[in-house]
Amino acid sequence: MAIKWSPTDEFIATASRDHTVQVSNASTGQSVKQFINHKAPVLSLSWAPAPQSHLIVSADSSGLALVWNFNGQDQLIVQQYHGHQGAINCVSWGPITGTGSLGSIASGGVDRTAQIWAPVTGQNLHTYHGHSSSVRVVDWAPSGARIASSSDQSVRVWVVDPAIQELFIFNQHSKPVINLAWSRPDGSSIASVSTDQTVKVWKAGTGALIDGISETQLISGPTWSLDGIHLACGKVSGELLIWKP
Repeated sequence: MAIKWSPTDEFIATASRDHTVQVSNASTGQSVKQFINHKAPVLSLSWAPAPQSHLIVSADSSGLALVWNFNGQDQLIVQQYHGHQGAINCVSWGPITGTGSLGSIASGGVDRTAQIWAPVTGQNLHTYHGHSSSVRVVDWAPSGARIASSSDQSVRVWVVDPAIQELFIFNQHSKPVINLAWSRPDGSSIASVSTDQTVKVWKAGTGALIDGISETQLISGPTWSLDGIHLACGKVSGELLIWKP
């Protein structure tokens, strides 16, 4: 199940294997919207950044991604995307620049590709073929200039300028990476969590290791504070780890 706060912090959206996306009020926990247009387990979701934060993209195990209007009276579907062959494991809505722009969406799937596509038209813009197995996580840099994605124990950082160019590969984990996060607000660092029970922080420009910790039973995170100074991860025990890399 995927859980995402809205950019305004007013709502929380959860993607479920019951084929639905639930949107709840973050203060009261009350359900305010149920999106029921998927016909397969929903594996990932992402809110559009402000000022378009009324839009959500959700993706399922059949390979369908839907862009929909959270404020729509009839759960209005804005666009569909069918570019992957098989399940879509992860989606990430890139930064929005320019008046009237909806930016781009990145998605990763079991077909070993990371794809960039237009939320308005559903058109594939670029496909990255650098992964050797199912892509588990994909995330935009805050600037929107770079993307980090992972399918195994490595993280690949790449750009589209205008063609896809791989910048470097971070390969200091010994087991698959399950999540990653760019530091805010400048994106100068990336934190990655792996099933090798480590969190590693490294320079986003070079892959040089900055810091790392070893912890058992990590289940969530990493997430950066808004000033990019502190990092947090959650554990099965209910503990929350917060530290300054």
